[in-house]
Amino acid sequence: MKIKKYVYKFIISISVILLLAGCSLIPKETTKTKAIVRPVQVTQMKKEIKDISLSYLGVVIIHDERFIFSEQEGKVTTIHKPVGQPVNKDEKILSLNSLEEDDRTILSDSQGVIQSILVNEEDTVDVGDPVGILNVYNHRITLGITADDVKKIKVGTQATMKIGQQETEGRVCLISPYPDETTRTFACQIEMKDTYEQDDYMVGNMAEVKLILGQEEGLYLDMNHVSIDASPFVYLVDAENRVQIQPVTIEGHGEHYIKVKGLQEGDQVIRSGRVSLKEGQQVKIVDDEGVGTHE
Repeated sequence: MKIKKYVYKFIISISVILLLAGCSLIPKETTKTKAIVRPVQVTQMKKEIKDISLSYLGVVIIHDERFIFSEQEGKVTTIHKPVGQPVNKDEKILSLNSLEEDDRTILSDSQGVIQSILVNEEDTVDVGDPVGILNVYNHRITLGITADDVKKIKVGTQATMKIGQQETEGRVCLISPYPDETTRTFACQIEMKDTYEQDDYMVGNMAEVKLILGQEEGLYLDMNHVSIDASPFVYLVDAENRVQIQPVTIEGHGEHYIKVKGLQEGDQVIRSGRVSLKEGQQVKIVDDEGVGTHE
């Protein structure tokens, strides 16, 4: 009888243990985790008209020709210096006539010999047109322009350059019609506005070059608001307040902004709060004080 009694106690103990274990396996009601909504600040895209330029690095070289550019527009009335004639600095090369003012003149900016006159009497010239070439010692800047950018410039395009601590201006004087076989860029040379003594610039010095394209209408962004992985992109906020990654193409830039293609007017580009954002992530647009703009 004692054995049966112990067997019953053992069975009851095992049953209790199994019952308790079974209870612990019953899934508890799960607590739903609320998705974290990131606060962000945005810039709403709209068309603007801004000055844009292209930035490149160039190198100082020596050349024995110097282009003379017209800094005014009009019709050529008189050629004062034919080919082969010496010319002094500030001496007349051409005279122009326009509706606004008579007897405009184009002066030589250095001493040399007239190698070529690139216009004829009665020709009309615009600002930036090359009108002559001098045979004179000269510094130029040479650089390589990409296939996309070479379509945006021409002979006469204005440029600014910084060589060390010195700044100067100039115009594009030569553009190769063929790309380099290795770099696939187009060789370009820039004539500096002023002439310099031989020791002013060392051949091989680097030059920071900005090619001035003028004013263009388009969509512009602060350059710090564009992210770059394999290619440039921005973070947008869609109609459901979720993050959307949008690739963009950079078409030009100014001092602190860039012109972009791939966006539309009204797009909301995230400018603050972009760290670790993921596509589809829920966000909340706030103002500069952190207050929700749709509250």
